[in-house]
Amino acid sequence: MKPLYHLIQQADLEQLKTSERYEPDSLALDGFIHLAYKEQLPFIIQQFFVPPFLKAGVLNKGEGLQQVGLYLVEITPERLTAKVVDEPAVGLSTDLAASTESDSLEQDRSPERNKATELYPHLYGALNREAIVTINSLHINALGDYVISGL
Repeated sequence: MKPLYHLIQQADLEQLKTSERYEPDSLALDGFIHLAYKEQLPFIIQQFFVPPFLKAGVLNKGEGLQQVGLYLVEITPERLTAKVVDEPAVGLSTDLAASTESDSLEQDRSPERNKATELYPHLYGALNREAIVTINSLHINALGDYVISGL
């Protein structure tokens, strides 16, 4: 199986590193933990971690603004004790997901539209520590580009 990834914020890092079982708020709210495959990360970062004013181009390129305090957790699926299910995305921009049917065929082929309708892995239970391979710091600039660095 392909590695899985989970994005966390600084506030969740200590719980993830010290607990045998990591249970983020999404587990209680949605019933699962949001995960991603490596190829899905750029889209997820754009959707959830680049502030709207940056997406709208309010800042000029190269202004150096960064989103910090984010971490990328790599997970080995074979070591998980809870079930992973690939399902339609939850929480993605409704504009992207809802407009695919009404747009022209050419527009429907855009990568953003395809990402909004593809399947994403969801972990139905706590993330057990044995399944965690690495936790890396994630730096995102104003353009949504990101750099991963080890802790």
